Amino acid sequence: MNFFTRTRFLLAVIIILSAIIIAMLGTMGYYKYRFNNRQGRWGQQNREVRQNQNKNDKAERVRFMAKQLQLSPEQMQDFNQIRDKFHKELDKLTDESRRISNEIMEEITSEKPDTSKLFSLSEKFGKIQKIQKEMMIKHLLIVRNKCTPSQQANFKKVLRRIENHNRMYRERRQNTEERENK
Repeated sequence: MNFFTRTRFLLAVIIILSAIIIAMLGTMGYYKYRFNNRQGRWGQQNREVRQNQNKNDKAERVRFMAKQLQLSPEQMQDFNQIRDKFHKELDKLTDESRRISNEIMEEITSEKPDTSKLFSLSEKFGKIQKIQKEMMIKHLLIVRNKCTPSQQANFKKVLRRIENHNRMYRERRQNTEERENK
């Protein structure tokens, strides 16, 4: 290879690599823009709709649990108080995990991402998930302890049913993602 051919080759490689980098940055910027727009769309204008839907979903779940466990009116009242307290605490943690997730996205898409900050945020996110899981365990144990022995057997069946439903949902979502990636 003579000097001009080698120079042209290196110039072509530099141009191609520059184009790839520009495409990557453009893609990251586009997805950040889409992510922020989606947050805005689902923000305040649809918050009331979501809250009403969540209330309806919660009411439906309460009816389902009450029917499955055959709760007495007193148990139902206790159950509602326990559930409301649990969801109030859980909602705070969920908001915090969303905030951290947004911070992670902001840092990743920044001009010079700070990996130590990203790892720190990741650790915070993991701690919040741990706290959420521990809260769930405590909540379920409290509910279980409020049940009679026959209700506890039904409680066990309901939890298994919920877990099977969640597992099927995860598998279906995973299969869909695998098909899309092929």
